[in-house]
Parts: sequence; structure tokens; C-alpha cells
Amino acid sequence: HAIQGVRDFFIHLLTITVGLLIALGLEQAEEAMHHRHQRDHAEAAIRQEIRENIADVTAAQKVLKRETDDLVYVLNYADARLNDKPADASKINLALSEGPLKDAAWRTAATTGVVTYMDYAAAEKYAACYKEQDQFEQMEERMLEGYLSIESFAAVKKPDELSKDDLREAMPIIRKTLADMGGARDVGNGLTLICGEAVK
Repeated sequence: HAIQGVRDFFIHLLTITVGLLIALGLEQAEEAMHHRHQRDHAEAAIRQEIRENIADVTAAQKVLKRETDDLVYVLNYADARLNDKPADASKINLALSEGPLKDAAWRTAATTGVVTYMDYAAAEKYAACYKEQDQFEQMEERMLEGYLSIESFAAVKKPDELSKDDLREAMPIIRKTLADMGGARDVGNGLTLICGEAVK
């Protein structure tokens, strides 16, 4: 009905205001529920991804121990040859296994902005975990570069056909690769600790 005075006007205004506030409240509640659902889904995916990465790094650390021992043998072989001592080339084994760790869940959460809905302390732990993961993968890349340089010697000649000059040239590369392997082992240990804390 038509407004018939100041009293009616304020009643209509109050009714409209209350209606708008209820509508806005419902919309905010729905949006908050949606954000909570997105956050819960993203956190579950991130935690699962981190657990899988911990398992992959733990397995890689065991393989890395064997690969380090193999490369130490190569270093000892080269040193023996340089010092005219007996050395058995048949036991040389140059193999490196490395692979990327998963980060799709974290990247998706960061790209879509879902990270902003997470508890700050939890998001900080996840970020630290993935930062350490990046460092581990960088160490693996450095190891791979070293291995490729070492294998470049073996690609041309058999180990017992390498000259002393070849061996002298290879020694610093072998030592650096061993240092990178040690770095990867240490970063991997740190990664498993940090990620283990993130998914507690």
C-alpha cells in the first residue's frame, strides 16, 4: 500500500534494510562455507601430496646411498690408476635415478588463492616444505649435471682405456658430484623433517 506518513516510511525502510541484511548475511555465510570447503579440499590434497613426497624422498635417500658408494668406487679407481696401483674397472657402476617431486596441489591452491583461506601457521609450514623440496630438486639437477660430465668420459673410452690426463680431468668433477650428492642427502633429510612437521 502507499506510504501514508513518516511512520510508514521508516517501517518500509526498516523492512527493506532488514531484508537486505538477511540476504547479505546468507550470501556471506554461503561464501564462507564455500571457502571452507575449498580450503579443506586443498589442505587434504596438499597433505596427501606431501606424504607421497616424503615416501619418494625416503626411497631416493636409500638409492642415493648406493649411488654415492658407486661413485666413491669410481673416485678410488681413478686415484689408483693415477698412482699406478691395481684397479678393477669391472666393478664400476655409473647410474643415477632422480625424478621430480609433486607440487600440483600446492601450486593450484596458491594460484587459485585458496591458500589465503588457510590458517597462517599451516600455510607457512606447507610453504616451507615446498621451498625445501625445490632445494632438493636443485641438488638433484646438480648431481645429474655432474653425472653427465663423468659419463662423457666413459662414452668415448672404456674406463681402463682412459689416460692419466683424462683421469686427472675427471677427478674434480667426481669430487664435486660427490659433494652435491652429500648436499642432496642433507637437504633430503631436512626435507623429510620439515614435511613431517607440516603433516602432523
